[in-house]
Amino acid sequence: MKRIGVLTSGGDSPGMNAGIRAVVRTAIHSGLEVFGIKRGYQGLIDGDVTPMDARSVSGLVGRGGTVLFSARCKPFYEPEGRAAAAECLAKHQIEGLVVIGGDGSYRGALKLHAEHGIRCIGMPGTIDNDIGGTDFTIGYDTALNIAVEAIDRIRDTATSHGRIFFVEVMGRHSGYLAMMSGIAGGAEEILVPETPTDLPALVKKLREMREKGKRSCIVVVAEGDDAGHAIDVAREVSKNAEFEDSRVSVIGHMQRGMVAGLLEREHPQTVALILSTQTPDHSSAIISHLPEEIQSDVIYRIATLDSVSPGVIDRIEDALHREIGVVVGTQDQRQVGGIPKVVEILDHMENNLDADILDNLEEVDPDMVEEIRKQMFTFEDLTAVDGRSLQMILREVNNDSLTLALKTASDELRENIYSNMSARAADMIRDDLEALGPVQIG
Repeated sequence: MKRIGVLTSGGDSPGMNAGIRAVVRTAIHSGLEVFGIKRGYQGLIDGDVTPMDARSVSGLVGRGGTVLFSARCKPFYEPEGRAAAAECLAKHQIEGLVVIGGDGSYRGALKLHAEHGIRCIGMPGTIDNDIGGTDFTIGYDTALNIAVEAIDRIRDTATSHGRIFFVEVMGRHSGYLAMMSGIAGGAEEILVPETPTDLPALVKKLREMREKGKRSCIVVVAEGDDAGHAIDVAREVSKNAEFEDSRVSVIGHMQRGMVAGLLEREHPQTVALILSTQTPDHSSAIISHLPEEIQSDVIYRIATLDSVSPGVIDRIEDALHREIGVVVGTQDQRQVGGIPKVVEILDHMENNLDADILDNLEEVDPDMVEEIRKQMFTFEDLTAVDGRSLQMILREVNNDSLTLALKTASDELRENIYSNMSARAADMIRDDLEALGPVQIG
């Protein structure tokens, strides 16, 4: 074996970059060539493969996420997708594959080996710690420490106000993280997928503890528990009068869905004000969980927001902290509304939600939508995009927008774009550029 590939697949976990670094440098030390495959199995199908050397992984030990990126790949579920992946490996003469990921990534590697004889090694990368054959998976220890730290902070609030807090941690099919964080954090109850949850028994136990003088409790809930998410459990428990002041704190990405549940009862102007103080990725995720009928209204109100005083922002953060126990945004985030803020939020949206929102908004204010679309179209980093992906992008862009954007593009980028178009289309764009004249940008 002379060449191997490495990819990260599924949900990212802390330590994946260190894993990539270890693979690359160990392989080079053993005389092997290493190729990085971006976006997991999707990159393998698309041919997004690049050589890696010792310098390409320099400084990765302490960096979160994954420099090779990750993605869920539905085409890989089908035999045709796996055949395309095997063809890509053969094209680059890659004889072995190191897959860093969780159980789904492992299943994909197993099928690739069974169907096409590709030799694969799995490195367990998941915070759930649910992979057999290893004591601790990559990312589990970090996730455990974050959960315990959050529980410690939440307990201070729970004790001060005499409340029950339901704390949700990751774990769709495995309750290991919930169990260990609950034990380390001194939780009174731990709910996991492996054992059925008896809600009446839980209420009885909480009531007994209160009768004995215990004013506050922490209940850790794994996200895959059979009784539902932490907010579902809290709703059932809160039906009992003495527990109606319970609170929920969700650690991890599920927190955004819960915040949306709290905000959907508020006036859209209030929602817009709150989201305008958050980071764009948080605001985008929260909006995606809001009811469809108010998403466009909230975006419109963010776009038309004026300045907001720091005192108001501080009060918003304090209110969110009281409701969920963990601040969603950052205290340093002081940018509020306006079209630039909306552009940042829409840029983080998935599943064409941004297009749906703009289509709805166009009926209300077409001029605003036109300005948003102009600012959303950017050529940042397009020089690094492979030809096939660039062609797909160009098919989604109308010629007027492309011509306007190319007006200030570098010669290198222009030629890269022209080379991925038909000769006739490229000549038309060149003619339009010559006829366009001076353009005011910004």
